[in-house]
Amino acid sequence: MDNLHRAKSYNPIRQPSLPSSPQPIPSSQLPPPPKPSQLTPIDSLYQSEKSLITVQALLRGRAERTVFKKNIKRQRHRQNVAQEILQTEIVYVQNLNTIVEVFFIPLREMVNEKEKKAFVTSTELRKIFSEIEPILSVNRKLLNDLRPRVDHWSPSQLIGDVFLFLFNFLKIYTQYIADYNTKLATIRECQERPEFNKFLTECAQKKEVGTQNLGSFLIQPIQRIPRYEMLLNDLFKHTDEDHNDYQNLKLATTKI
Repeated sequence: MDNLHRAKSYNPIRQPSLPSSPQPIPSSQLPPPPKPSQLTPIDSLYQSEKSLITVQALLRGRAERTVFKKNIKRQRHRQNVAQEILQTEIVYVQNLNTIVEVFFIPLREMVNEKEKKAFVTSTELRKIFSEIEPILSVNRKLLNDLRPRVDHWSPSQLIGDVFLFLFNFLKIYTQYIADYNTKLATIRECQERPEFNKFLTECAQKKEVGTQNLGSFLIQPIQRIPRYEMLLNDLFKHTDEDHNDYQNLKLATTKI
């Protein structure tokens, strides 16, 4: 009986039920968002100064790069001008040498061997070729001084002093220019003789003469001085005032 009573009064243990899905919280019940931190005037000033320093550094870096590029450009231009001076001087000296070796020396030897039978006189030779040998000598020296400097070019290289040496001999060029019309007139007189024309024709067959003639060779010393002036002015224009060659080039451009 007691067992029956206990069985009727027995209540089994309930299993806990699963929690239901959380319900969304109304926005009116959400906490307010945090307020941004307030900067003090000193903090604002510090940040502004820091930004200014950054901008100044960027501008300074850009300016330095601009100056660097400008210097590189100037250095390259100076080297290009120096190369042009050298290359044109090589050709010029070769042409002076052609005047002497191909035209002048054979005629002089002919006059010395048989002056009475020669188709030109010693006086005519002097009129046509006056100052050519001294000019060739001066410009060979100039070329020998220029070549190693340009071949081993550097941003600090000097060539203005080389031209100051040349300008000590400008009187030779001045005299040559003064005599130029006489040279042409004498050539025209000599060309009235068939033997002289035959000589010029034989010279024209030589490789070093090419497509030029005696007149086109003889004008080159007159053309060379303005070429020096143009190239030296260009070099001087692209040389900084603190460069070791600045004063040499300045003096050279005034003397020419």
